[in-house]
Amino acid sequence: TEVATSTAQAAPATDLGNGYKTGQHAHVFETQIGKRNVRLNYLLYVPASYGQDPYAKYPLVIFLHGSRELGKDVNKVKKAVLPARLESETDFPAIVLSPQSPAQGWDGSVPAITALLDELEADFSIDPDRVYVTGLSMGAYGAWALAMKNQDRFAAIISVVGGYFYSARQLCVLKDIPIWVFAGKKDRNVNPKESVAIVSA
Repeated sequence: TEVATSTAQAAPATDLGNGYKTGQHAHVFETQIGKRNVRLNYLLYVPASYGQDPYAKYPLVIFLHGSRELGKDVNKVKKAVLPARLESETDFPAIVLSPQSPAQGWDGSVPAITALLDELEADFSIDPDRVYVTGLSMGAYGAWALAMKNQDRFAAIISVVGGYFYSARQLCVLKDIPIWVFAGKKDRNVNPKESVAIVSA
């Protein structure tokens, strides 16, 4: 179900069917995890060129926001770094999924994001060998959590000024996946030692 539509696009959106359009738009995903009904707000960006080549397969980037964008208003996610850029981008060369965490932390949303990823891979021409996860601050914690629960699913992990829920040693099961870790020496929210510990391990 579409709950909001971007108005900042540089080109008209093309209706792709199944409730999706090119450009960045807001949607709601509902699923059942165990006995619990889960509702996940998310933004989905689809490049303008999508569908023009029937044989093309697109990379998918999952972007997890920081604590400032959590809640129930998915429009807040549009202020985060990557979604903000995509509001005026017409042909960024990937499909981008930007879910919204309803509460502090991403760990509880990992099963719903995984189920949503399954659905998107069924609905879109996505290259399963080019699915990436990145997160900023709180979202970097979420990126590690999502990767730990989907250890064979991601082509790369990008952690930006964040930490992790696991021990650095536990994260070593991901060592064969390309990983790019960014830390800010003067970061007042997340101690850069957490990133250093991951890389060192």
